[in-house]
Amino acid sequence: MSQAGGNTRPIGLSTSLLRAKSGEERGLLASFQDLSDVRRMQERVRRADRLAAVGELAANVAHEIRNPLAAIANSIDMLRDELPVRGEQRRLMDLVVKESERLNRILDDFLEYARVRPLQTQVGPVQHAVEEVVTLLRCHPDIGEELTIHLEDRTGGRCFACTDEAQMKQVYVNLALNAFEAMQHRGTLTVTLDRAGATTSACPTRRACV
Repeated sequence: MSQAGGNTRPIGLSTSLLRAKSGEERGLLASFQDLSDVRRMQERVRRADRLAAVGELAANVAHEIRNPLAAIANSIDMLRDELPVRGEQRRLMDLVVKESERLNRILDDFLEYARVRPLQTQVGPVQHAVEEVVTLLRCHPDIGEELTIHLEDRTGGRCFACTDEAQMKQVYVNLALNAFEAMQHRGTLTVTLDRAGATTSACPTRRACV
């Protein structure tokens, strides 16, 4: 190893004898080579091998998750059609099926090496997605006896926006989970739907909600 300017570099050394015509040893020739690039290449190869192994394992895990996820969704779908469920029970069953489909899409993205899915935007009521997320969060394991969620809709159910609903639901969930952590899982988390002050360029006839 060699140090230059405080930096350590790997050095390769090769030697060969210098001989006279008579065969007498006259000296030693030493050749030094900076092996930094070689070491970096070796490290990249090792890292690539590790990432490949982790990727293969993750893909296997994702496939194993999809099988029971499909079974759960199909079972709920059958129960929803065969049992006389109404009101809140049917809404919760519908939510399980929809969230199972969303998880399946997330797994699809993951299996495609986390390639970002193109946005699928359309004008729609924001409160539907927010209400489903709130219902889902109320069943989340982080919700205990000391934490409650309150939804306040100041738009009267007339809040529309151009969004990709599936991706926005993931945003809402992440924001809420961050809020739970900041609240130390105590108190009331209030989710408020209200009109913003300006219209969006993508949907000039609708007002966005915050």
